[in-house]
Amino acid sequence: METLIQALKAINDVIWGPGMLILLIGTGLYLTLGLRFYTFRNIFSAFSML
Repeated sequence: METLIQALKAINDVIWGPGMLILLIGTGLYLTLGLRFYTFRNIFSAFSML
């Protein structure tokens, strides 16, 4: 059981490491540029709808 936990921890460290951070930031930049800064242009409208 201990070896299974260690293996899962090693896999978890690889998946949630710096690679995932780069992918998340890259996806955010891609969508921001692809939508031509739609989120920033309409932020006041979004807050007024809250």
